[in-house]
Amino acid sequence: LKYLANVDSQNWHSMHDEKAKIEKRIVLETLEKIRNNKDSNFLLNVIEVNPNLFKYLKPEEQNIKPIALIALQKKSSFFEYLDSTLKGDKEVGMIVVKQDGYLLKDLNENLQRDRDIVLEAVKTGKFALKYASDNLKSDEEIVLEAVKHSGRSLEYASDNLKSNEEIVLEAVKHSGH
Repeated sequence: LKYLANVDSQNWHSMHDEKAKIEKRIVLETLEKIRNNKDSNFLLNVIEVNPNLFKYLKPEEQNIKPIALIALQKKSSFFEYLDSTLKGDKEVGMIVVKQDGYLLKDLNENLQRDRDIVLEAVKTGKFALKYASDNLKSDEEIVLEAVKHSGRSLEYASDNLKSNEEIVLEAVKHSGH
């Protein structure tokens, strides 16, 4: 576990380096031994100490919710490895949009209609409002929060909120001009 914690898998893309090739082989062999022991707790510990190894897990391992949650807390881009069941999970969705609200676009429609998820997404994603359900594009609190982070979000608000004085003034303040 100590060895796996110090592995820098980011360097593996430059596989011209013999040391990187050997290190990758050792790590993948170690993960295979863990799989053979069917020890998902140990696998969970591995991802806790080195979340970058998440992408080297088998899909069925990546979709063990506790393992996925640990990895996503470190790096929202691991969302792409999840199956549709976890992509539709509210807890997973919340972790992802707290880091990058723009990923609202990749959540399923149920989560794009979830007020809590969308409210969190507009705080961290400049154009997250674009991917919210039409109903939430009419929600004054959500639109106000969105324009506070990017005035250009007003473009995605419902027509009736585009003429709301408070929202328009806030959008102008945060338009970047």
